[in-house]
Amino acid sequence: MRAFLTIVAVTTLVAILGCNEARRISASELETRLAQTKMQSAVSWWYLGETPSDYLFSEKWPTKKETFLVNKGKFKLVGLQPFAKGENAPVNVKVNNFVFE
Repeated sequence: MRAFLTIVAVTTLVAILGCNEARRISASELETRLAQTKMQSAVSWWYLGETPSDYLFSEKWPTKKETFLVNKGKFKLVGLQPFAKGENAPVNVKVNNFVFE
C-alpha cells in the first residue's frame, strides 16, 4: 500500500508540474550526470519535490528536459533556499547542494 501511495504522490507531482515522466536513476548515476553537466552553463538542475523515500529532479537543457526520481538513501541536499514562488514551485539546485556518501 505504501509503495502504491508513493507512486500516486510522485505521479501527481509530475502531472502538476507539467514535467515529462520521471525516470528512476541511482544516486551514483545522478552524481555522474551532475559532474558531466557541471561546466555546461546551458544546463540547469531543479528540485521538484519529494516523497518519503525519493527526490524528484529535473535536468534542463536548452532543447530538452529530463525528470528523475532518485532514492534519498545515498545523498543529502544541503543549503536549499525555501520555495520562492510557493510550496510546489521548482527550486534551482547547484552541484554544491548535493552531498553524496
